[in-house]
Amino acid sequence: MVLTSLFDYRLKTLVVLVRTKSFTLTAKELFISQPAVSQQIHSLEKDLGFRLFYRSGKSIELTAKAMELVGYVQRINSDSSRVLTEIQKDDKKRLSIGASLSLSSFLLPNLLAKTINDEKTPK
Repeated sequence: MVLTSLFDYRLKTLVVLVRTKSFTLTAKELFISQPAVSQQIHSLEKDLGFRLFYRSGKSIELTAKAMELVGYVQRINSDSSRVLTEIQKDDKKRLSIGASLSLSSFLLPNLLAKTINDEKTPK
């Protein structure tokens, strides 16, 4: 499994909600239900100890604290993506070869030895 994010899934939901300004559109984009979006935001507000949105009917407005939090989350997300990409890089080159039994017995050993030696030779 490849890790793609280092932060709480509720924060991802918050960022999408801020962009879409809609619980329904956020749910569709994240492939979750609208009640799940509401539950995540409510849980986040409870853990943080402050409101993230003012709700008026179907429209929502970000609080000042929420705007500050979203800016922080976006910076962290960008940094975590960069860090994950760097540390998950495989420094070794991979080579996959498919061959029939006769080729793998007679030709492949010499081909692999030549390839390995060519890689070790300074250019």
